[in-house]
Amino acid sequence: MRKLLYALIFAIGFAAFTLGGLSEKPGGHDPWVEAAALLALCLGFVLGSVPRAWSIVPRAILPLPTFLLFLTILTERKPEIPFFAAFVAAAFYALFITSYASFLSHRNRPDEAPEIRT
Repeated sequence: MRKLLYALIFAIGFAAFTLGGLSEKPGGHDPWVEAAALLALCLGFVLGSVPRAWSIVPRAILPLPTFLLFLTILTERKPEIPFFAAFVAAAFYALFITSYASFLSHRNRPDEAPEIRT
């Protein structure tokens, strides 16, 4: 349960960070679409962080929507930043989120428990 708590705490922070980026977008906001995207990303992160063998599937899917969301946020912000910089930053965010989910998943897996010698 404690391992899942780490993933939930980070997912809440990730949601706050993403929601802050979404609120900075100029133009009209659709709160239902933003909430659905945020919920899907956080759910994918939490499921990818679970220390089970099936958690590789959410981790394999997680980079693309994360990259697209952050690319949208970074290219539409004011003041504008060059597309290449936005592309690199979005790729960094997507890879960081995915690698952190992988780290949480592989940390203290029940099938890889260390042997206790007496």
